[in-house]
Amino acid sequence: MIDLNERYAEKKSFFNRLVVVYVFFGFVFSFFLYQTYSLQVSEYKDYETAAIANKTKEVLVQPVRGIIYDRSGKIIVNNVPTYDLIVKASLIKSIDAFLSDLS
Repeated sequence: MIDLNERYAEKKSFFNRLVVVYVFFGFVFSFFLYQTYSLQVSEYKDYETAAIANKTKEVLVQPVRGIIYDRSGKIIVNNVPTYDLIVKASLIKSIDAFLSDLS
């Protein structure tokens, strides 16, 4: 049978380990809380300007394609430029005037 001193020492040892674990997780939680505050409140201006500069930019790259010939020198595929017209209907005031300007 375990005497009372050993049982008390075992409980004290368990309690000490539990306190160490609680203190460790308290520091980790405090660190994450500080980092969150720092990112969202203290340094938001730096990250805001970086986010604005990081917006997607559209760069149009025209594909370079050659003319394809068959073995006798006849053109099989030729380059024909094509254009797309995209119109927002909400920006057109008069459809008839727009179509006459377009043609």
